[in-house]
Amino acid sequence: MRRFFLLLCVFFALLPAALRAEPVAVLWVHSSVYEPKLTEGHRKAIVAYLNSYRGGEAFDVTYLRHSSGGQTAAVLGASAYDVIVVDAGNRRGMFSSSDLDAFRAFYASGKRNLLLDGTLLIRNTDYSSESNFPGVDGSSAALTVNEISEIAQAGGGIIIGADHNNFQADANQVAGALVPGAGFTGRTNPSTDGEFFGDGLLSEVEPIRPVDLFRHWASIPSQGETSVGSFTDFEGRPVEFHALVAAADKPGGGRQRPYISATLDPGAARYSIDSTEVVQDSMPTRVGPGRAENRARSFQ
Repeated sequence: MRRFFLLLCVFFALLPAALRAEPVAVLWVHSSVYEPKLTEGHRKAIVAYLNSYRGGEAFDVTYLRHSSGGQTAAVLGASAYDVIVVDAGNRRGMFSSSDLDAFRAFYASGKRNLLLDGTLLIRNTDYSSESNFPGVDGSSAALTVNEISEIAQAGGGIIIGADHNNFQADANQVAGALVPGAGFTGRTNPSTDGEFFGDGLLSEVEPIRPVDLFRHWASIPSQGETSVGSFTDFEGRPVEFHALVAAADKPGGGRQRPYISATLDPGAARYSIDSTEVVQDSMPTRVGPGRAENRARSFQ
């Protein structure tokens, strides 16, 4: 019995802090377009998965369907959250000035970690068997868990997700309000000529085979490209966006385009985008933006 107790203590000690204490309080703001194969039900299924993950002890996710200005500001002003997921994919801006002020207030509270995800809109659709949630071998669900856990582990923050260039207007409203000039551009068509930077996306909590995510993305080859490089946020602070995954467009060999980027330095680990190996957490050294020797590639 004593040995079992010691093993249990070790198990909980090794769990990421984001999944050991109180559930991570998440506000999921959904403002994406409605399509026959991409509905509100698809988004709610992701939220339901997160709320049931590990018996409901990891995440406490509030779903908000944002359809008119001011809705997000009202919800943000009423409760406290650790992480905000802005699930945005519209042809026009959906957020009012009060909504953008609420995002700025959240950011200014100290939860400045940002993650831009050009693949979020396609995480659960009926376009192909690979694009159904939870994804190939559960990889889409695992990626969502890893993203939220990684940003919560870093002290909270905002995940902004979009799609290709026809559906980036509202996501860029939020990104631009926080870090002017940062956001989403273009349309990509991922090839196997690419890699993941660091192992946060692939193993922060759940281990993922990179090829499983690639099969999903390749089945809907229209992600948005994210920002990478040096910026200044609305408070006048320097911000560095690092690529977390990037690939050249098909057939490969051209410029690698980042699909997901973050203000979190990924460290030195690298994994081929079509690797069949399950990535385990190698505990890379994640340093601040001032340590140039450990930065991700620029792509600019």
